[in-house]
Amino acid sequence: MSIHSHPPLSLLHSKFPRLPNLHLAVATVSALVLTVAISMPTVAQNDGKTDVATLKEKLANLSSQMASLKKQLDTGEGNLNNLQKDYTDALQETTEVIEALHDVCLEAIEKDSSNQENVRTVMGILLNDADAGRDGKVLRSCDRLIKAGVNKAYFDYAAQADRLTLEAREIFDEVLIRQREFKARDLPRVLIETSKGPITVQLYENEAPQTVGNFISLVESGFYSNSLFHRVIDNFMAQVGGPKKDNQGDDDPGYTIYDECKRPDTRPHFTGVLSMAKTSAPDSGSSQFFITFSRTTHLDGKHTVFGRVIDGHEVVDRIVRTQIEINGQSTRVPNASPDYIKSASVIRKRDHKYRPRKVGEPEETDEPELPPVVPETKSLDELEQERASKEKMEAPEDTSAKKIDAVDDEKTETKPDDRPDNEEAVAKPAGELRETDSTDETDSSESPSDS
Repeated sequence: MSIHSHPPLSLLHSKFPRLPNLHLAVATVSALVLTVAISMPTVAQNDGKTDVATLKEKLANLSSQMASLKKQLDTGEGNLNNLQKDYTDALQETTEVIEALHDVCLEAIEKDSSNQENVRTVMGILLNDADAGRDGKVLRSCDRLIKAGVNKAYFDYAAQADRLTLEAREIFDEVLIRQREFKARDLPRVLIETSKGPITVQLYENEAPQTVGNFISLVESGFYSNSLFHRVIDNFMAQVGGPKKDNQGDDDPGYTIYDECKRPDTRPHFTGVLSMAKTSAPDSGSSQFFITFSRTTHLDGKHTVFGRVIDGHEVVDRIVRTQIEINGQSTRVPNASPDYIKSASVIRKRDHKYRPRKVGEPEETDEPELPPVVPETKSLDELEQERASKEKMEAPEDTSAKKIDAVDDEKTETKPDDRPDNEEAVAKPAGELRETDSTDETDSSESPSDS
């Protein structure tokens, strides 16, 4: 499908943000209606749900209703309290209609991604959600669009939308990365069985290879069995990998690993990612990690993001909250019974060894393997020549000629100039004959380790 068959940016940019006032409500609802009410065939009933055409008609009616409210407000007609109530009711109904429209269109796309009107409708809604900071919804929806085979051009448009904030564009930058990863289909995956149900995670080996190596190594050793979600704060994160259920097993592997959060390609802390827990000191991560419940920008560049939840989002949402935040202070929830990891297993990984690079260990280098030495092959003639040459060298030496030469040498008169007049033994200084006994010794000490 050609990129030119997709909608212009002006259509994709229609939005429905959180509506702070009536004027903006009317304007944005009207704009959204313009986007989603483009002519298209009426789709059939979808498992008892309202069809797309009916939902668009409702949205158009709501747009007219809110336009009427705006006119009354501008002219001062009617009762202000009644106008406010009517506005609140219309806003609530509009939100519900948009959510229903999103769900129905997305399900239709998963069955048939060739209907570009459905794709345009969903993308218009997602642009609004991104602008409102609902990254979790946008990313989950885009994951489904990617699996359905929606053209990459839609995500390119969204990532370059001028009307979006930088934070909103970052969401669609992440979507483009996820689309490339989906096509490659080679990132490691781990199944985490929890007391609330299964969670499947995909690991970011491309951007955090050492952290992923450490995590897979711990998973394969069974380290995470019975690990408690000991620190779970609503709208923030669920931390695990330390204390154990009923104190079963070690809660610390006994080493730390290097941070990878300063890399230029590090991934942001979007909703549903896995990130390493650590102290304020650098390179102090070990086994504990957390799953985010929301976009946590203040952790970017401080903690290493190394994966994301790809299945079991509803399980993550049900994990028992053990702490609440009041005025920025965390307080433990009385009698909270924390959930825990029953087991964890690797279900996909690349074809190489996974191990942690501990703080203090040298970095491994991938040296190319030398090709095997192939024995030299020789012909029969060459072998015969080598045998004959060897026999000739090992034959007994004829010494008769040398004996005659020796007798002639004894008869030769020695000339006076051949020897010194006074032949004396000249002793060399002892220092020239000795080898030094000393060896240079250097102090060796281990690299410091923040263990």
